Amino acid sequence: FPSCRGRVIVAPLGVDADMRPCGPEEIAAARAALGVRPDRRYVLYVGTLQPRKNLDRLVTAWSLVCDRWPEVDLVLAGRPGWGGHDPAAIARRLGIERRVLLPGYVPRAMLPGAYSGAVALAHPSLYEGFGLTVAEAMACGTTVLASRASSLPEVVGDAGLLFDPTDDHAIAECLRLAIEDEGLRRRLSTAGRA
Repeated sequence: FPSCRGRVIVAPLGVDADMRPCGPEEIAAARAALGVRPDRRYVLYVGTLQPRKNLDRLVTAWSLVCDRWPEVDLVLAGRPGWGGHDPAAIARRLGIERRVLLPGYVPRAMLPGAYSGAVALAHPSLYEGFGLTVAEAMACGTTVLASRASSLPEVVGDAGLLFDPTDDHAIAECLRLAIEDEGLRRRLSTAGRA
């Protein structure tokens, strides 16, 4: 409307400029904050630990494939949310508690290094209004694995791998592809940054 000109500013969702690929020092600091040993690689999740984030299925999918890569861990970074959700209990029940790290809340300043150091970001949510961590990871050049639900396909586009969030085997297959296919990771990294 002409009468609103100069008084209305549209600010589309996006990521801050500090979300960009990081160098070795920032990655090392983030790895230390996450509790990841220097000789290991990791798949990262960032967000609140609550039922709609579907972490039960992510941990279950991880249990199906993690024996293939004894040097790769799953890191679930975030503070507990509602619902008494406890992914550590699921990991214990499945016998993979040593392969699932729960560092708690990670300060925002550490996130670019955490994303940049990860093999991939896994985001299995059943519902997301936007999926900011997915956009942040792509801006950092990290391969994104996300659920084919809610807003996530629109955010990811063709710059990541999408899966059915109710299918443990589909999630496991995306994990396998991301960890084993370096060429795919490079292609998705480039597409995500673009």
